[in-house]
Amino acid sequence: MKKIPVFIISGKSPLGDPGGYPAYSHTLSHALHALDYKVYTIAVGKERSIEESKFSTIHTLRSGLLRFIPVVKHLALAGLPYYGLLFAVEIVRIIKKEKIDRFILWGMGPWTFIGFVLKFLLPKHTKMIILSSYFTSTRHEMKGALDAIRIKDYGILPKIRYFIVYEIVARFFHVFELLALNSSDAVIIHYESSRKIIQKFFNVSNKKIYKFPWYSEIFKREGKNISQQKFRHPFIVSICRQDPRKGLNFLIRAIGIVSKEFPNIYCEIVGTGSFLDLNKKLVNKLKLKKQIHFPGFISDINPTLKVADIAVIVPLAQGSSALTVSEAMSYGKAIIGSDCDGIPEDITNNSSGIIVPKGNEVAIADALRKLIKNPQLQKRLGATAYKSHTNRFGFEKMKQEIGITIKEVIKSSKLLS
Repeated sequence: MKKIPVFIISGKSPLGDPGGYPAYSHTLSHALHALDYKVYTIAVGKERSIEESKFSTIHTLRSGLLRFIPVVKHLALAGLPYYGLLFAVEIVRIIKKEKIDRFILWGMGPWTFIGFVLKFLLPKHTKMIILSSYFTSTRHEMKGALDAIRIKDYGILPKIRYFIVYEIVARFFHVFELLALNSSDAVIIHYESSRKIIQKFFNVSNKKIYKFPWYSEIFKREGKNISQQKFRHPFIVSICRQDPRKGLNFLIRAIGIVSKEFPNIYCEIVGTGSFLDLNKKLVNKLKLKKQIHFPGFISDINPTLKVADIAVIVPLAQGSSALTVSEAMSYGKAIIGSDCDGIPEDITNNSSGIIVPKGNEVAIADALRKLIKNPQLQKRLGATAYKSHTNRFGFEKMKQEIGITIKEVIKSSKLLS
């Protein structure tokens, strides 16, 4: 029996955009392709295009919002109500052209809202199953961002902006998240922390939730690459979007503390985002330009992870764990992670890494000192992290779980019977 097509709603394109959703959609499309599903990925970008990747046909839609609303460049989800209609119209166009009468829509977090919109636009006899990979809630993330923004680091204006976002915008956005989850036939999670969050904020039934481990692929994207330079050691790396909830101000201050004892310490904070300039200003303010470098978005992080000594991932709100935790584990790196959401589900303190209290630069500095002074401890923690990653994760395991989940959801759904 021919398998029905799958539409992945990734928000941003997996070909060149940074962030967790594009990376997740790339791995998902790889697994679905390996399971013989025809995959379409719908994303938003600066120019309209249709491109064939290894695993998916990627439809990128152009939107004027990217030009007129600067915040949407960093947070595409801010335009979700508008994009919901834009994406839905494109999917209807595709299914009419390809004569598709039944399909699966697989949304990344709130992007699943497109499924809700489609219920009003689909041709009469077209049937759809909606799957949603959900990790957190906007309220949860914005609370972490608000807590992370300290006036001494960023000034009063960012604090006021995020207070408004948390108290007003996130409450409004909550309605769209509810519509997305209530419209879903199944909600996919990979961490118990995500289950707790979505049940707390959205009251999602356990019967609707499917859980399995996720395998993070490290792949090269479009964009600039780093030169094969020689890095100073100890070499610290943090790879994430420059978002306040990622806790980079605490890492920056921790590097400042440690640099007094280890002046040769070198840290790369890889990624772009709305707080990139503010983090650079903080580095300048603390006179740490020799110790901390911002290369921006890097298309291939493999060379960086290969030579790094320590990976630091210290968010204040994450929802699940972080993709960069899994990536660092796969390279056998010594990891410092915060006690945030799903990160302790990946890292066992003092066994496969060091867990520190979130929002605590002194604790981060103490962990850095401990690892820098003890290279053998670095190796031991990294080796255990690599073994744990190998035992728990794997593409084939994940692919099988995806196939089983789809079959179970289709079986329980009356739409495709």
